[in-house]
Amino acid sequence: MAGLRRRTSGAIVIGRRFLTLDAVRGVAALAVFCLHAGPLIAPVRLPSAFLAVDLFFLLSGFVIDHAYAGKLAGGLSVRKFVLVRYIRLYPLYLAGLIIGGTSAAISLASGQGVLDSMGFVAVLGAGLMMLPSPTADQDTMLAPFNYPAWSLMFEMAINIAFVLTFRWLTLPVLLAVAAAAAAGLCWVGHTQGSIDFGANWGLPWVGFLRVTCSFAIGVTMHRLNRGQYRCTPLVWLLPLLAILPFMGVGGVGGELLIVLVVFPAFVWLAVQLEPPAGRSERMFVLLGNLSYPLYVVHLPTVQVIERALTVLHIDRVTLAPWAGLAIGLMLTMAALGLDRWYDRPVRRWLTQRLGV
Repeated sequence: MAGLRRRTSGAIVIGRRFLTLDAVRGVAALAVFCLHAGPLIAPVRLPSAFLAVDLFFLLSGFVIDHAYAGKLAGGLSVRKFVLVRYIRLYPLYLAGLIIGGTSAAISLASGQGVLDSMGFVAVLGAGLMMLPSPTADQDTMLAPFNYPAWSLMFEMAINIAFVLTFRWLTLPVLLAVAAAAAAGLCWVGHTQGSIDFGANWGLPWVGFLRVTCSFAIGVTMHRLNRGQYRCTPLVWLLPLLAILPFMGVGGVGGELLIVLVVFPAFVWLAVQLEPPAGRSERMFVLLGNLSYPLYVVHLPTVQVIERALTVLHIDRVTLAPWAGLAIGLMLTMAALGLDRWYDRPVRRWLTQRLGV
């Protein structure tokens, strides 16, 4: 791939794209789709795929520190950093909001939705500002139009916290922050029996623990990384093995083990290995390109399809798993199309327009 620099020793390569991490992110996004597709994808089950959010936060900490630590140290302003991050996240976030909002509007018009007209406006207004919905009395989700968007709100929040505190984020501070958040997660797991919180108004603050813990671990790992890596065709095993943590982890102890030990160890290994040039490299790039758009648009799209099946009195179970696989393929192609023909052009335009 043009512009990708191969390196086996020495300092970190600032312009490096972590293709193996991209591939792992793509597999994790596919796992989340399988979780949310539910009966449509049966008997395929990945009940612990909600932990993919913690993996995304971990990857984000590593990659953002890699991409911006030098620039922030060199004088990149808080305003410019925040604008760059909004430009990166918002266009696809908006696409998911539009799909989910359209579905909710149809439900409202047909009298089947849980939101009234004022609730719909409140959710839309908060969503456009990338803020949690103030409609807990009607819908307990932080992002009723597109449930996975809760993690993007926390991602933006941790990005802002990162840039505001960057000058103080030494290794001891990062380790202390990660340890404190990890201790909080252990307490939540002990008292609640799971750490699967953050998406709704029931214990929403757990989302801050999850993003802070994994993001801080990711930044710490980047600071400790020497930048050495090698290319091997066996790197294909890593995206395949990334499925294993999502197959069922045996209770809250397993969840904590995955988030605090397995994911960091797995990412540490993944940054040491890259695919050789050629077909493998192109496939890893493809997985990376589909990860974010797939994650953002899959659930509202699946919900539209499920509502259509309900109206047509078609039992989803009778269509599984072929309907789910077909929908997954359709969403994969749609995600790649969104990346190429919507997200990238819009981000280029915004970057030029806003002068960042």
